[in-house]
Amino acid sequence: MDQQKETEKEISEPEVKVEKTERERELEAEITRLREEKLHFLEDLERALKFMQKSPEIAVKNHLLPLEMIKSKVEKNLANEGVKEIKIEPKKDQLNSYYHEVAAEEENTELAPKTILEVVKKGYLLRDQVLKVSQGKNRQFFIQKLVANLGKAIKKNVFYSLKIRQFYDQLIITGQEEEQLTNFFPHLEKIFGISVFYLTYYLPSDLTKLHQFAENLADYYPIEFRSFKLDIKRNDKSFAETSAGLREKLGSKIKNKYNLKVDLTSPEKIFYIRIYRQFILFFTERKKGLGGLPVGSTGQVLLLLSGGIDSPVAAYQLMKRGCEVIYLHFYYQTEGQEKILALGEKLQPYNNYSQTTYLVNFQPFLTEIRHISQEKYRLIILKRMFVRLANRLAEKLTIPALASGDCLAQVSSQTLESLAVIYQINTYNLSCQKYSDCCALFEPRRPVTKPKKEIVEKLEKEIW
Repeated sequence: MDQQKETEKEISEPEVKVEKTERERELEAEITRLREEKLHFLEDLERALKFMQKSPEIAVKNHLLPLEMIKSKVEKNLANEGVKEIKIEPKKDQLNSYYHEVAAEEENTELAPKTILEVVKKGYLLRDQVLKVSQGKNRQFFIQKLVANLGKAIKKNVFYSLKIRQFYDQLIITGQEEEQLTNFFPHLEKIFGISVFYLTYYLPSDLTKLHQFAENLADYYPIEFRSFKLDIKRNDKSFAETSAGLREKLGSKIKNKYNLKVDLTSPEKIFYIRIYRQFILFFTERKKGLGGLPVGSTGQVLLLLSGGIDSPVAAYQLMKRGCEVIYLHFYYQTEGQEKILALGEKLQPYNNYSQTTYLVNFQPFLTEIRHISQEKYRLIILKRMFVRLANRLAEKLTIPALASGDCLAQVSSQTLESLAVIYQINTYNLSCQKYSDCCALFEPRRPVTKPKKEIVEKLEKEIW
């Protein structure tokens, strides 16, 4: 086995517009309707019941029974529509990133890491598809992992002057040079675990300083717009001026000095002001992050990486759910291996800058498989051997899971979801480069679609 890494040139990708099927749009509409119309109502009912159960007032408790009856009817109605609750046993069940979302974390030395301590909000399934994830206490673990991943990105891209500090559920990156912050900004677009990010000015929490900044706005932002609005929120309610008062006074100052128009519905520019007890943030552009979970927060997975389209997509989806992906590729000729290494290099920024790739020479096994008497079973036996060897490597590396780009009951590279991800991660042209993998050698003229295990095991004995 050879472990190798190699860089490759940047490849530009054509733009693609991916449209959803009618069924996908219907499902999204159904999920939205259930969330907004019924789940929110059910959650409000449950909160009211909890409050009433704790109340000592007899008059309040008299209303419990009718409300519990209403709750029961709502739950029955949801069950009839195919909605069921995601069951969690606190202090026993482990975090599953597909079904659960972290709301907070509490230190507990008696339980294993990632154990759910308490259910803050219930989650629900709609016919086995996640309708709403459940929320439990374990948040700080993921924030710490994201801080570590950001620190690695800072070092990897040589932005040594940048510093990270945590402020509740926000992370603030500061630097001595504005240029370094601006140059680091695009790297955040490839880091999982970030919901929203923005480039902001960091001001002292002082009313006079805020007015001075607004008055000298042109020193910080080019006035290349004709209309604007201020979006102001005060985390610190003791601040010297209310949000409405600030909107009026600051807006008037900017409007008069730069001869601009205030437009609250469709402004050309929005200025966001967030006021905290310790500081003020002043920014314009909010960018949506990749979301998901920080890579490494849910462990490692060994991915069988082929030279095709689908396995890089599978890698990306696993990374989004917090997995650090290690790659395994089986080859029979050394020509073209640079393509496999280039795919790992392309996915590296998404994978917390990890691109560990194991290359396995499979030529001796291919010679043996050609001796299998039934041609249509050769590819199945080949893939079984892949999984066996991958499992051995995973055990040696203490990696708990295997993955591949296979997609049940469809050609996965032709689904809309796969196409959207392919163009996002910029691997399409690379995947389309000519490369002969092991599976291509054993594509049968008439593939078997329902292989029998006993036949496969009997055929395997021909080469063991």
